Amino acid sequence: MVKRKRPVRYVGVNDRGYAIGESHARAKLSDADIETILWLREQGLSYGQIARKFDDGVSVSKSQVRRICSGDQRAQVPTDWKLRGLHQLEEDLRA
Repeated sequence: MVKRKRPVRYVGVNDRGYAIGESHARAKLSDADIETILWLREQGLSYGQIARKFDDGVSVSKSQVRRICSGDQRAQVPTDWKLRGLHQLEEDLRA
């Protein structure tokens, strides 16, 4: 049996081809978490109140919530999609 290191999947990339959003290797928050943060802010919660709601293993600071809500971070939308893990799939097919 051949093991794959990463599953083959499509990831969103920006206009320079870099992974963005939850596809980025260092992303702590999922795209669903970002949507929740923005929704909670629309409901009138403060940055601190929102940050405390994410105290379940993922550390989110009040300033991080502010940067997300103001569009300074996690504001890009994918301009294209790339297949990740394809090299492992090709190796499996050759074996």
